[in-house]
Amino acid sequence: MFMQRIVPQNKRPFSHRYDAGVPAFPDQRCVVFVDGMCGACSRMARWIAAHDRRQEFLICPVQSGLGNRVLNHYGIDAKAPDSWLYLEEGNAYTGLDAVIKITARTGGVLRLLSLLSLLPASSRHQIYQWIARNRYRFFGHRDICTIPDEALRSRLLDDDSLPGSRSDCPGSSL
Repeated sequence: MFMQRIVPQNKRPFSHRYDAGVPAFPDQRCVVFVDGMCGACSRMARWIAAHDRRQEFLICPVQSGLGNRVLNHYGIDAKAPDSWLYLEEGNAYTGLDAVIKITARTGGVLRLLSLLSLLPASSRHQIYQWIARNRYRFFGHRDICTIPDEALRSRLLDDDSLPGSRSDCPGSSL
């Protein structure tokens, strides 16, 4: 399967490590930055936590201080509907390419989404933009931080997990 690595603003791998505005975080694991208020994103985060058998993924709401700073580093507006970001081995992926990479790595039935990688990048981008613009209408609001189960809690990367920080994600430290 051919997958194009999307590098927002032409960033090199692990470039966030050299940005003084981004605090250190455990980026040696796969990190998924999601809209914590989006129903689809929250469901996807819970799905990742439930199906991540190798314990490879960390999940960070874009509404947290860390999420906001990392997205800002990559030139992504955390308030924009397409604010997904996935870091794997220091490489950044966005949009549908991020979803495809995540589902391919976790396996299961959603691995079939990797077939979407056969579409041209412009088509994948348009599909993702359409879903992202309508995400609240299709999937509603749901707070990823509200009473997470143990599987999600163990993967939730928020400001509480960083030295000298407070969480912007209420309930994430439950």
